[in-house]
Amino acid sequence: MALLIDETTLVKRPDVDEDELMEYGYMITESQKEGKTVTVRWWHPVKVKEKLGEIREVTGVVRKIDTSNRRIRVENMGDSVWIDVAKIVRVSTN
Repeated sequence: MALLIDETTLVKRPDVDEDELMEYGYMITESQKEGKTVTVRWWHPVKVKEKLGEIREVTGVVRKIDTSNRRIRVENMGDSVWIDVAKIVRVSTN
């Protein structure tokens, strides 16, 4: 079964500056250490040749920081998702 994607919502990967990345890293670490809930938004590639993708979002607690593979695992209500750190475009606290 093919997943239908609304191509009108596809975007190029947003730029994130170094200061924002440092702030996001702090929030991610605090979430893991103290169990604080965060909302993570990341860019997920859909049309690789065209460099287009969609922005996905999850709210939960960071349970694992995998530094060797540069990814984090966010859990909420029994579900979890691995997110590539390089694709994160926004992290906010709730």
